[in-house]
Amino acid sequence: MPSSSGWPRASRVVNVPSRVDDALRVTVALAESPGTPLSRGKISDSQRIPVPVLADILVAMKRRGLVANALGPNGGYRLARPPSSITLGDIVRAVDGPLALIADRDPDDLSYTGPTTALRTVWLAVRGSVTDVLDNVTLEQVQRGQLPQRIVDIAAEYGLGER
Repeated sequence: MPSSSGWPRASRVVNVPSRVDDALRVTVALAESPGTPLSRGKISDSQRIPVPVLADILVAMKRRGLVANALGPNGGYRLARPPSSITLGDIVRAVDGPLALIADRDPDDLSYTGPTTALRTVWLAVRGSVTDVLDNVTLEQVQRGQLPQRIVDIAAEYGLGER
């Protein structure tokens, strides 16, 4: 069934790398355990993420100041900042780099000529849209299931619940 944009809903594909999805699930799990460090094993088991993949994600997020670790028998990982101050964009950038690269290049660095000149504007709009959503949803909002209404409306427009 076409949406208001005229495109069939099934044709809208967003490719989110599994590493990004894993990192978002890890941070939600850490937010659910404030003040209590979680071991790699516990996170791996609860989120069904292989330990080597999880270790890489935790290192990347620690490097960006999103998680901290505590050593010792009761050690593990915890959020380094309150969930209300961590956006989904922060997490995505930590594990996957800049948002919305086009052919592995920043849209600012693209240049087109002739009839394709407008493509640069399109790619900048794509980056802006992705950034707008990911930088305006916090980990706390996801954890509590209280997303901004604007985000809920966008999801509804583009087929929330369709499978």
